[in-house]
Amino acid sequence: MFWAPRHRFLLPILAILLAGCFGPNPPPHLGVDEGDRAVELEGVDVSGKPLKLSDFRGKVVMLDFWATWCGPCMDLVPHERGLVADHKNDPFALLGVSADYKISDIERVEGNGKVTWRNWWFEGREREDVLKTWRVDVFPTIILIDHKGIIRQRWRGSPGAGKIDKEVNKLIQEAKQYARSAS
Repeated sequence: MFWAPRHRFLLPILAILLAGCFGPNPPPHLGVDEGDRAVELEGVDVSGKPLKLSDFRGKVVMLDFWATWCGPCMDLVPHERGLVADHKNDPFALLGVSADYKISDIERVEGNGKVTWRNWWFEGREREDVLKTWRVDVFPTIILIDHKGIIRQRWRGSPGAGKIDKEVNKLIQEAKQYARSAS
């Protein structure tokens, strides 16, 4: 008989193996695609202060890869400024990654009040490495990261204000609901 006493260890081993197949989903791996846990982005902002993506865990992060020479990027700036103002009391942060070659270009738009959020600026080879790591080849590239650090949206080019608002609002509501349930 197959289930004879000498095979009494087979059933528990089989149960453990099957439980592993149907258990909870494994944690997302680090990466830059939708569904991935966002890789770290660390450097300094335009004013020279340290800036680290993981410091914003717990907030919805809109990560905008942009440049002052990019027309569609600059067209989004007024809407982004409105997002920052509208969500100043929410778990939300807009962070930019400037692809400008000269820091003076971004300092100019920050100085005249057009851009009111923090921006990384990387010089030379470091800029190229960041763009390569995040697979940015179109500007703007906008990445929405949820409060757990998971990439939920990745847009190459502007998706439009309506789509951005819809997704940001949805993720902010999820973050608020999570915070309520955790307390």
